Amino acid sequence: MGRKYKRKVGSRSYRDYTEEKLEEALTKVTDFNWSIKKAAKLYGIPYGSLYNKYKGLHVKKVGGQTVFTHEEEKAIVRSAIHVAIGVFLYV
Repeated sequence: MGRKYKRKVGSRSYRDYTEEKLEEALTKVTDFNWSIKKAAKLYGIPYGSLYNKYKGLHVKKVGGQTVFTHEEEKAIVRSAIHVAIGVFLYV
């Protein structure tokens, strides 16, 4: 498995904010009745990104979506191992 590259904040012009800043801005919008536009401007987060997060849009992860859950994959692997061991012992 490859290394997980961690990009430094400020090294590119898009997604130039931390998760903490995003959560802080969302808290201001939800708990303190700030407008999304005001929070976006103050925290330096694009309005569209904050709006999508607030409304719960685009919640899927980037990339191809998996067919099985993590638990289902583990169960399939366990079953395959048991079948392989059984066939090996039978021969």
